[in-house]
Amino acid sequence: MALRSIRSKLALALAMTVLSSVGVIASTAGAAQAACPDGGYTSTPGERIKGPNNDTVYMVDPEGLKRPIVGAGAYLWFFRSWEGIKVRNDISCVKSANLDLSFSSFLAQDGYGSYYFVEPYGTNNYHARGIPSVAVYDKYFFRWDHAQYVDQAWLLAHAQGVRAWT
Repeated sequence: MALRSIRSKLALALAMTVLSSVGVIASTAGAAQAACPDGGYTSTPGERIKGPNNDTVYMVDPEGLKRPIVGAGAYLWFFRSWEGIKVRNDISCVKSANLDLSFSSFLAQDGYGSYYFVEPYGTNNYHARGIPSVAVYDKYFFRWDHAQYVDQAWLLAHAQGVRAWT
């Protein structure tokens, strides 16, 4: 148990060092928090964002809602690097999704050139959101080498009625 705790702390320290070195963690002394419109607002799908005084990184989903990424390990499982994370002073105004991004979700490919983002819903159920093009896959900065091969019939069955990533 203690070893796991030490590993978690080391992973977080490494992530913070990397974030600092690529300029993601920035000083915001004197930056005013933007006033939120009623109910907040959505953001640009595909962005990875964080607040100036918080280490949590969020992925903005196809609905424009922010999803917290649960830890450095999950982040590095889905995304190619720490580059490209935008620091937003108005992060609290961006609407949140009810789902986080953790190891319970995964990237999938069917072996026929189609890619999917598979995520849990309910109990023992999954949605498979189609990723319609290489451009969309790249917009989200997903890792190509972590897309798992999954049976095409299973993916198509779980993609019915689910909005594709855009």
